[in-house]
Amino acid sequence: MLALLDRWSGSDTVVLIDAAAAVGTPGSIHRIESVAGELPAGLGLLSTHSVGVGEALALASALGRLPARVIVYAVEAGCLEPGELAIRVTTDTRG
Repeated sequence: MLALLDRWSGSDTVVLIDAAAAVGTPGSIHRIESVAGELPAGLGLLSTHSVGVGEALALASALGRLPARVIVYAVEAGCLEPGELAIRVTTDTRG
């Protein structure tokens, strides 16, 4: 996640798509938007990474490297086992 800071350097708008730990129905898609550096509360709660999207955005903001607009699509995964994730997310979102 921290490598994202370098990848979006100089960008005005960034769109992130990430698998998320299920808190509802697997395959559900949550759209979360940050405009002008304001981060939605609880953004880190959905991430499957040890350093999640919320933490990466907060760090970018603290360093003055946060794009003006960030849109996150968090897709709830039914299974987070290695090798299974892509297959299950794809199947669940086709619904």
